[in-house]
Amino acid sequence: MRAIKQLVRFQGRPAFLPVCEHRLRRSVEKLNAALNADFAAILLQAFHARIAAMEREIRSDN
Repeated sequence: MRAIKQLVRFQGRPAFLPVCEHRLRRSVEKLNAALNADFAAILLQAFHARIAAMEREIRSDN
């Protein structure tokens, strides 16, 4: 297995990432996307719950 620090450089920039770092980065990106989607869903549910509570409050005042 190649060390993460081993990079082939082309004009001072990494030409490619080693396989292990690439896989790790891709896994982290997928996990981050999944967590962001879950967090957005939780916020949306909380928002809908708050709206429903406000609607019930308005109906009870009338």
